[in-house]
Amino acid sequence: MRKWISCFLALVLLILLSLPALAAESEAQAAAQTLYELGLFKGTGTDATGKPAFDLERAPSRSEAVTMLVRLLGKEREALAGDWNTPFTDVADWAKPYVGYAYANGLTAGVSQTRFGGENSVTAAQFLTFALRALGYESGKDFSWDSAWTLSDDIGLSEGRYDANAKRFTRGDAAIVSLAALRTQQKGGGKTLLQAISDRVDPAGLEVWQSREKEQAAWEKQARSIRVSDYRIPQALGTQHLSFDRALELRYQPPQTIAREVKSLADLLQYMIAARFGCTTDEAYTPWYDGWGYDAPGDAQLRRNKACCCGGYANVASYLLQGDYEKVGMIRWLGGGNHEINWVYQNGTYYVFDLTAYSCLGNYSDRNVPVWKYADLADFYDAMPERFPKSEMTILVAFETDTASYPWGYEFDGVRQSLIFPEQTRGQVQVLHLEENCAVEYRTFAVEDLAVFPGCGLFDGGALILRM
Repeated sequence: MRKWISCFLALVLLILLSLPALAAESEAQAAAQTLYELGLFKGTGTDATGKPAFDLERAPSRSEAVTMLVRLLGKEREALAGDWNTPFTDVADWAKPYVGYAYANGLTAGVSQTRFGGENSVTAAQFLTFALRALGYESGKDFSWDSAWTLSDDIGLSEGRYDANAKRFTRGDAAIVSLAALRTQQKGGGKTLLQAISDRVDPAGLEVWQSREKEQAAWEKQARSIRVSDYRIPQALGTQHLSFDRALELRYQPPQTIAREVKSLADLLQYMIAARFGCTTDEAYTPWYDGWGYDAPGDAQLRRNKACCCGGYANVASYLLQGDYEKVGMIRWLGGGNHEINWVYQNGTYYVFDLTAYSCLGNYSDRNVPVWKYADLADFYDAMPERFPKSEMTILVAFETDTASYPWGYEFDGVRQSLIFPEQTRGQVQVLHLEENCAVEYRTFAVEDLAVFPGCGLFDGGALILRM
């Protein structure tokens, strides 16, 4: 048990030692790194550690988008070797081979007879058009460029992320779409785009890719023999509707799509098994800022297909099960075994479960993970499961949430230990147990305190979204 709670404890120790938290590896960062390894995505420089910096929050320019298209077509060498003539007078020197190749082959046009508009930002529709062209589809015939997402969604390329009201398209989005394009079969079926251009990518990067795909294939074979019905999930929590094959198809889908099809704890477990949802400690997504921190919300964890410690797992369960039960919430404690787990309420009973116990090691081998039942959460401490020794709890709380775990802070002055929540949550946190010299406190919390968490799903119009 100590292995799967140690990562959470480590985060608390980081606060005590005033060490900076590790930065999260976002979905976009992971996609950009994979493309970089394949030689298909270039950095804009290097960071302080010497690693490539990708400038993922910036909108890509038309020149950058065309360059990506040429690389996805496997035509970079041809483009760089060619002597291209275009009517455009505004193309940067570095982009001329790519723009020249694309123009000569009817893949792009200018914004006027003499201007390419290379510095103009690219929209989602424009970049999806380039990606579809790389896959062999023709705009005006197979799809309309100004609604390219219609076709790209159908073939699993864009996964419902974009539409006419799409947010600002970034280089991070471009990396995600490009990686998805490599996994997608070309028009007419048969080879994926990566298979078609495999002789024109970096061999070392291709080897890493193939190794990952081989590992995933091996897991899928093993995972098909794992039956959710063998786990100790009470029938009162609903039956399993999600099949293994459908869960596997959902692996690259947007979190909201996954959430729509996960309708029970059994469905949640089936999805995690099929997708091989795992645990990470070296990519911990629990940033801290001025004493406040929290684990990334469930949708962010799903996009990475792994969670950072117990809080990340708890957020995944909260995200996927919201609306499936009367209430959804969490239990958190501090002490020798700092941890966070989930509860759901249905038909007068609280059901408590620990998602990390199923999957923290990524093998889903323990079929005896229990789900505990209580008439009142206040009974949890007195009827403490042996899995969670009372000696490891100094502060024990519970709260309801259909978003994510509350931001929290921790203080220890050598005598007094405090678990701190935002003032906005006062009255929403149920204290289940307090040892001597321990307290639950509430302090002013400002949005700017967590400015390092854009797009976290906990803010709306500058206000913290909490269940009041």
